[in-house]
Amino acid sequence: MEPCRPGLEGVVDGYVIVVSMNGRAACYEAETGERLWEEKLGVKGQFAASPLVVDGHVMIQNVYGGATVVIKPGPKLEIVGINELGAEVDEVFRATLAPIRGRIFSRSLSTLYCVGR
Repeated sequence: MEPCRPGLEGVVDGYVIVVSMNGRAACYEAETGERLWEEKLGVKGQFAASPLVVDGHVMIQNVYGGATVVIKPGPKLEIVGINELGAEVDEVFRATLAPIRGRIFSRSLSTLYCVGR
């Protein structure tokens, strides 16, 4: 099993979520550095953009197709949701999600998406 290599991280309520490019996520206690869990996110593809922290959740977007995995940090992996944009698998997303005025913007190499409540 390949270990999670730090590079993309989000910090929430004393937990650090780290996601490797190959889709392995790990959670550490920020204060002690103790690893609490490490698992695959269950979404095929790669992750390249920095995570976004919103309302106590960490959002990380998949490179191919732009699916966003929403994680609630804690002692066990809790995937709150996997949100699809409806993009094709060959559409590439490498930009970090951007929160602006209550909406989240997602940019692929060819298209700008806006998601709101």
